[in-house]
Amino acid sequence: MKLFCIASETAASLKSSGSSSVLPPRTPFSKELCTTGLKIMQLVLIPPPFLPVSGDRGDTVIRCALVMIPGPSLRFCHIQNTAVSIDSTFHVAPVLLSDRLVRWNSNNYNCGVLNVDGSCLGTPTRAGYGGIIRNSAGFYLSGFSSYLAATSDILFAELSAIHRGLLLAVEAGIEEMVCYSDSMLSINLVTDQASNFHAYVILIQDIKDLFSTRNFSIHHCLREGNQCADFFAKLRATSNEEFTSHVTPPNNLIPLTRNDAMGTLFPRA
Repeated sequence: MKLFCIASETAASLKSSGSSSVLPPRTPFSKELCTTGLKIMQLVLIPPPFLPVSGDRGDTVIRCALVMIPGPSLRFCHIQNTAVSIDSTFHVAPVLLSDRLVRWNSNNYNCGVLNVDGSCLGTPTRAGYGGIIRNSAGFYLSGFSSYLAATSDILFAELSAIHRGLLLAVEAGIEEMVCYSDSMLSINLVTDQASNFHAYVILIQDIKDLFSTRNFSIHHCLREGNQCADFFAKLRATSNEEFTSHVTPPNNLIPLTRNDAMGTLFPRA
């Protein structure tokens, strides 16, 4: 009821003075003051004859008769826009950082970590693939890259990267490992039942056999969390070397591995 009285007094003041300003000049604004002013404007300006108003502390809902301000419609629109501006100032949509930021090994697996990727670049298109094996702390264990001379199919490059990475892990004696790929199609072909008539059915079956011999699993990751594998894939898509095993990381890769080991968050594109 107090709010209704304030609204009535404000309307009377506007009517007598002809002023479109409710607050005296240079009055300091606060969130509480602006919120109260907004409620007053809503009571005074909203056209319907009655408006339900609920108090801030659970006061009984009352229905207040609205007092309309006489004057040009321009003044009405100006004050109504001011009310909307005040309201929007204190209503900020929440931002979910987990949906916008990406990091390496986002599932926090405590085992060997293999990241793989395929790449197709240039005109005419040149295909390559690559991957990197690290421990759960991000320490570099091994890397590989290869150029595919006989094809420019990105799916074949992605599957070849998975297959070669698993072979290297088996050769290194790794018993437990998680594989990350940013190709959802490749993951679905490896984890689901692929058609016997698929163009790469033999390669897909070889990958499945490797998964069955060790405690290996494969998961999807976003490109922002797969930057080291992308580095190796593009390295060979721009060269003619069919396969290279990288015992130590190339110099240009070191900053990327350092960022991953530190858990650096990257904005999702």
